[in-house]
Amino acid sequence: MNVSELLNDKINSKRREIESLSSEIIGLQKQQEQQKPGIEEWVDYEFETSLGLTEEFNSFYHDIRKFLKKELKEEFELTVKRGHFEFLGFVKNRKTNKWAYFSCSDVRFFKNEWFKNLLIRTAKGERDFTGGRNTFSEFLNIRENLLKLTN
Repeated sequence: MNVSELLNDKINSKRREIESLSSEIIGLQKQQEQQKPGIEEWVDYEFETSLGLTEEFNSFYHDIRKFLKKELKEEFELTVKRGHFEFLGFVKNRKTNKWAYFSCSDVRFFKNEWFKNLLIRTAKGERDFTGGRNTFSEFLNIRENLLKLTN
């Protein structure tokens, strides 16, 4: 292969990279146009994978925590913790003093499970990760479902 052919191969390879990146940009722009307000903006979001904490997951976690604090503040004491692309927490019902646990699957591999099927169950306290029987809640219904578990 001569120099001219090698340069042609490199040029064609870079053109394919540009086309691929252009397609990715178009997809991201479409996703941006379809954003929903509030916590629902994270529905259908494709999280990048990483060995460490990413800025996008950190932002997601802070939005989750903010939503839960606002949603549960009247009836529950709340503890929320971040894992590696997942979150979990405990609530204590202020009236009954009963505990419940909640957690979500890895958001990179179980897209929207945090929103559709959040694991919830009764707990004996803030360190009881095994607790009662597994049940599931849609994220937007977590308050009502935690109240059912802890009343």
